[in-house]
Order: sequence, then C-alpha cells, then structure tokens
Amino acid sequence: MTGRMDSPETSAGSPASPPQVTIYGIRRSSDRGNIPDPLKLLELSATGIVARSDQPYDAGQQMVLCMPLTLGTGKGCLPATVVRCDRDSDGFRVGLMFLKAASA
Repeated sequence: MTGRMDSPETSAGSPASPPQVTIYGIRRSSDRGNIPDPLKLLELSATGIVARSDQPYDAGQQMVLCMPLTLGTGKGCLPATVVRCDRDSDGFRVGLMFLKAASA
C-alpha cells in the first residue's frame, strides 16, 4: 500500500495543500565525502519512497535517507538504493527502495 503525499483531501472531499516533508538523502562522493541532498517526499510505502530532487541520481546508487520521526523526537535513518530517476518539469522524480539492515 502506498501513502500518497501529493494529493490529500479535506474531510469535505476537496483537495487540501499537500504536507511539505523534507528528508535528506546522504550520498557518498569520492571527492567530496558525504553529501546531504534535500528531497521532498511525494510517496511513502513499507518498501521505499518516491521523492523530488533537484539533483539526478543513478539507478543502483546507494544512500542513507534521514527522515523526521514524530514531532520533537528526532529522526530515523535508513539505507536505500535508487531504483529509478526520471526528469520532469519540477526537477527529478526519484524512486528509492529501503535496504534491509544487516542483522546483528
């Protein structure tokens, strides 16, 4: 099940302003180290996200996603891999799949 973040409705059924959730994708660059990129969250599911970015990504690229938790409780970070990146009129639409954490 996918939770769409770009088309919520009010209780009366009319469109409401979408919530603006910014997360950070931290990617590794061989020449610049860890680079935090702001991403606007568009869709969220149990297996990944779709986000808007100003930067293009390569399929297969791995990164760490840092997302806010509930208000005032910090953030959670998850490893993810880019599964697609498509250019559109607002930048790039990036599909990221969460990676399973290694078991201890």
